[in-house]
Amino acid sequence: MEQALNKRERLGSVDGMRGIAALAVVLFHLGGALREPLAEILPDWVMIALSYGYLGVPIFFVISGLVISRNIKEGIDKRYAGMFILRRSLRLDPTYWAAIIIAISTTLAKSFLFDQPVNLPSVSGVLLHFVYLQDIFTVEPSISVVYWTLCLEVQFYLFFLLSKWACEKISTFLSRPAAFMHGSIILLVACWSLAIDVKVIEFPWPGIFVRYWHYFYLGVLVSCCISRAPWARTIFTIWCVILIASQIAITPLAYILAALLSAIGFYSLWKLGLSNQVLVSKPLQFLGMISYSLYLIHPDIGWKFISLNKAVLGENLTPWMALLIFLLAIMVSLFSALILYRVVERPSLSITNALRTKSPRILLQEWRTGSQDLKGAAG
Repeated sequence: MEQALNKRERLGSVDGMRGIAALAVVLFHLGGALREPLAEILPDWVMIALSYGYLGVPIFFVISGLVISRNIKEGIDKRYAGMFILRRSLRLDPTYWAAIIIAISTTLAKSFLFDQPVNLPSVSGVLLHFVYLQDIFTVEPSISVVYWTLCLEVQFYLFFLLSKWACEKISTFLSRPAAFMHGSIILLVACWSLAIDVKVIEFPWPGIFVRYWHYFYLGVLVSCCISRAPWARTIFTIWCVILIASQIAITPLAYILAALLSAIGFYSLWKLGLSNQVLVSKPLQFLGMISYSLYLIHPDIGWKFISLNKAVLGENLTPWMALLIFLLAIMVSLFSALILYRVVERPSLSITNALRTKSPRILLQEWRTGSQDLKGAAG
């Protein structure tokens, strides 16, 4: 039975899958740092599962498309666009900036403790990281191996919002439905994106979102199905067939298969009325809650925890010692992510949610007068 969902209602299965995707990336990175000794003690199927943890990334992209599409209203005007960008900025930036500061600090500490050269970009490169432009300007070295996805996410949001806004403006002059125009544009870009991804055509500009757009687009289609948009299910079905055909006839990509399975999974759970019954256990919801902080901070806490132990104990770790360090690195990453969530992410979420009903000016006045309205659980 299909669920009747309003746009403000959270999908528990999406939050749970977000947590699984984040943990998968963590296990991929931390397990990769100890691959050889772990392979001596863990079953082959576990090592294979760890090696595919990077597939949490395309699942993140699908989830972003689903969530952002559900959160953007019809009838966009300048004020709404500005407020949406402000809310997204407050949602992403504080935690991301804190993670950058932590990454730089741990890198400097590692350099000082072990007398190693500092492997950080220039001041201008660091500043470009703060505004999500490091990949577009090909900054080397990157501060963290995970930040590239944030650069793409921000571009996804802006393109989806601004293209929808432009279509609504243009539709008044052309007497064409804005939804049809916008749907056509994002579909064409998705076709272009897929052709680039399976290497049918080349794309010469690094750091631009186009290659990965079709993953985000899958999530948008699931959102349209959930909101019962006209032709959404037909387009979703056809697009899934196109993706499957591309895997058979051109180039099989694990990224595409992971995204496709997650999108079909989200759609199926909604269709069966199980969106808030599957993947909603407390551990998965906890992982979903801290997933953003965990994703950002684990390379600079978990990875460096492993590096520290290797420096102290030597590179040739016994299998059991490697397993212990691996498990401790996971625990340290989770604990650090929880602290980052509580100290930075949750307060910024509270402000973001408050901005749905109050203007920035009112919130600022309340803050100055000691209002308690911003306190409470972030949703």
